[in-house]
Amino acid sequence: MYTHSLQRLTNTLYLIVASLIVAVAPLHASANKPTTVSLHGFATLTSPPFAWVDACTGQLTGSSAHILKKAFKEHNAELIIEQPLPPFSNQWQVKGRRLIAGDLDIFYGNNMNIYTIDKSLLSHNPIPATIIEGGLFSLKKNNIKVSTIKQTKDKTIGMPTVLKSFITATGLPKDIFDNTNIIDKLETKEAINMLIEGDIDYIIGGKYRYNSIAREMKKNTQMEFSPIDNLSRNLYFWHRTDHKNSHLFDKVIATLEQYRQIGYVEYMNKTYFLNWNNQPDCETRDKP
Repeated sequence: MYTHSLQRLTNTLYLIVASLIVAVAPLHASANKPTTVSLHGFATLTSPPFAWVDACTGQLTGSSAHILKKAFKEHNAELIIEQPLPPFSNQWQVKGRRLIAGDLDIFYGNNMNIYTIDKSLLSHNPIPATIIEGGLFSLKKNNIKVSTIKQTKDKTIGMPTVLKSFITATGLPKDIFDNTNIIDKLETKEAINMLIEGDIDYIIGGKYRYNSIAREMKKNTQMEFSPIDNLSRNLYFWHRTDHKNSHLFDKVIATLEQYRQIGYVEYMNKTYFLNWNNQPDCETRDKP
């Protein structure tokens, strides 16, 4: 009889524990449900390795999206990237109003000057989410790498029109190119050809920009990149100052900074740039 009583007690305890596990499990799963964060700021521009729209799938790809999503995931958050927009679409203003209204969580960009909204309601962590290195390209064979603009005093720099408008928008010091011979109003491919022909010594641009365009032009040219601090572009997480997830954004920024310090960002940039260089045509992508 004692054995049967002990068995019943054991069974009863087992059922109680099992019931508690079943009851607690949904609560535990709910507690771990990822925070969803929406981000806007990507444009339909081909900017390998950072971002481009895959011509075959129509989906955004690149190192920036990969790295951002990974950083959010480390803090139990799912990053939803809004569909990229054409650079001069009026939809950018719509997105800006949605950001102010709280329908979007983050604008990922350099500044908010393109928006006609009350920018006093917005803030960002002073540490950039992404740093796109800027500098000067020269031909590797010429061996004329520099570390400052001042070292180009006797040289000629090509400034494609698209870069001139970017530099104006980012608010670089107006005297940064004093005493330097600048040739502007150039088409990008025109500037690359001038560099190859020896008509200019440098082109201003981002670290990977001209290597990718030279590939498109089928120009097998060895270029040397000289990083210049004040030619880099910093992208921030802009959000409403009173956003409920501001603390989460700060944690993600700290993680992104750590990625830069350990070399993970540069590794992913090189990986995606290699992927972009080796991407097959849509017609042959699924063929052996």
